[in-house]
Amino acid sequence: MRKFKKLPDPLWKFYIMKFVRKKDSLTFHKFGITQFQDAEDRFEYEPKQYADYHKPRCVASITCKNKKTAEDIEEYFTTKYPKNISLLFEDHEHMPPKGFSGITEIYQCRPWQKWNEIYKDVQDQKAYFGYELQS
Repeated sequence: MRKFKKLPDPLWKFYIMKFVRKKDSLTFHKFGITQFQDAEDRFEYEPKQYADYHKPRCVASITCKNKKTAEDIEEYFTTKYPKNISLLFEDHEHMPPKGFSGITEIYQCRPWQKWNEIYKDVQDQKAYFGYELQS
């Protein structure tokens, strides 16, 4: 079974997940790192916290040689694309007090910005670090 399979040490993965809120289709992306081979598996951990969203979908990832490299790539993205959206606190019993895990690494494109710029940055980071791009 592939689900929840981890990458062999010392590999880590940088990912960009897409979130779409069920009630109003509010869309944003989250930058993060994981050791799961399939980045979407990371969001199967305590899935109740994402109950207000359609199943999060990984739109890009980079397999990295170690955790430090994955953290460097994540820092690049969170610095260049800092959190620019505030989510209202959800009112159901399973939502953690400050929203869901990783809520500080979320980013919403503004109407003037195209995701092509962000995806180009993923390609550039992949080329710079020389690792596999998955999307």
